[in-house]
Amino acid sequence: MHITPGPTRYAVRNVDTAEFACQLFLTPSLLQQIIDWTNKEGRLVYGHQWADVDNIEMHRYLGLLILAGVMKGHNESVM
Repeated sequence: MHITPGPTRYAVRNVDTAEFACQLFLTPSLLQQIIDWTNKEGRLVYGHQWADVDNIEMHRYLGLLILAGVMKGHNESVM
């Protein structure tokens, strides 16, 4: 079986933003589960000092993680 590397025809046809490309791997329901469990753990560990993480904040955090991984992959300092 031969698989051509690169994006699939579905991805080429339907992905027009970086956000939608991420949603192919991280669905909104999965992201909501991550947010819910993050907030539960935060409340358990930090109590009333914990400020709930929302959808926007989680997207920004994940974006920074991806950026740090990309920069580290090119031997760039992430600090």
